[in-house]
Amino acid sequence: MVAAPVTGSDAAWLQANVGDVLARGMAKVVETQPDDPVACLASFLLSSHASERAAANAVRYAQDIGTKSSTPLCHTSVNAW
Repeated sequence: MVAAPVTGSDAAWLQANVGDVLARGMAKVVETQPDDPVACLASFLLSSHASERAAANAVRYAQDIGTKSSTPLCHTSVNAW
């Protein structure tokens, strides 16, 4: 299978959508130099994606709760600690 050539707009899309996480994943592969670098990169990307989705869901949840209540999510009294 021969990959199609990447055009300028393709490269821009990749950079905007996966550039940061891919660069961090590749850095992790270089840092750890695992026996199976492809599996290591795949694991990093899946883990990162799951973390980012969880964070986005938490933000959406907090915004949803914020529209239903004026109480902050992390409200504690000064004497609680």
